[in-house]
Amino acid sequence: MSELTINSVCEFLHASGSQFTIIDMGRGFRVMSEQTFLDIEYQRLPAPFPRQQHIWIGCIFWNPSLSAQHFIWFLKLPLDERGLLNQAARNMFLEKVIQALGAELEKSEAQNGQLGDNPFTFVPTQAQLAMFNAIAKQQLGLALDGAKPAIAYITAPEQHDWQVLSLQALAEVTVQQGDASISALLQKQLFKLAPVVQKTLLENLEHVALHKPLAVLIHKQLHLGLADYPKDEITLHTCIRALTRAPLELQQQACKSVLAQSSLTTDTLILLSARWMEALADHNLMLLFLTHLSVQSDDIFAGLYQDLVQVPCTRAILLPLLHDKNIPTAIQTKLSSIFGQRL
Repeated sequence: MSELTINSVCEFLHASGSQFTIIDMGRGFRVMSEQTFLDIEYQRLPAPFPRQQHIWIGCIFWNPSLSAQHFIWFLKLPLDERGLLNQAARNMFLEKVIQALGAELEKSEAQNGQLGDNPFTFVPTQAQLAMFNAIAKQQLGLALDGAKPAIAYITAPEQHDWQVLSLQALAEVTVQQGDASISALLQKQLFKLAPVVQKTLLENLEHVALHKPLAVLIHKQLHLGLADYPKDEITLHTCIRALTRAPLELQQQACKSVLAQSSLTTDTLILLSARWMEALADHNLMLLFLTHLSVQSDDIFAGLYQDLVQVPCTRAILLPLLHDKNIPTAIQTKLSSIFGQRL
């Protein structure tokens, strides 16, 4: 293998005899097909969920002919202004991988897959690690036995101490929310649980395709949160996160309700741009969002505009606005002052 020319992460893993799974970790976790990742590597597609001008991925890989051990790399690779992968940085990453591990997976196993000093890796939070591990176990067909204590607590919270529950247990419940029995349990009990457990589960839900009945329940809770907003931001924000992967029509309804508020805090606007990109890909909702954003400082406006313009689904909405004379004056003025456009 050492004589081969390696042009992509996918090629490296295949050449080492590895099987692998890619999880996009940019704006919530989503399993990514190998073909999609290969298309991103060769700049045939932009990163679908970029964050801070990088693609953030978790790569689980293993060589079944060598051992049952799995390795994980957490990578963040820079993107250009179009959202396409910076191939020079990707090539530098591969060079450092081969320097650290060599071309054989045996070396990776001896070093537990560690890459040493590599500027293209990152360390997830404990909550992210728990969810990543749960999604990985589900993808690999491994038992989610860690969920049992959490299920017992959710079923009868008065009989169990929530403080003994681990983040991993709650994560493993979350990834099963699409199962009929777990979904029914969460619908019945979610808002009866200890606030810390409730908040953790809601935040975990941003990483899974939300079962519609559960999404409807959270949508109702979001409206309760709006009644106490902005005095109480926590309820609204946890519901926004939980609805990240709700059915699009429901997310758009929720987005319209949030944007109907007379004013929104900076934190709420940041969260909407970070999690509800699909809803904001609607022209009218985007204009409502930008109207709220136009009362913010130039730095906040420019930062969130530039963040969303890298997301493929919102880029197509945002770029034409630079030359659209029919948008609200407040938005035109802000765009003109920041980007120097005569609109």
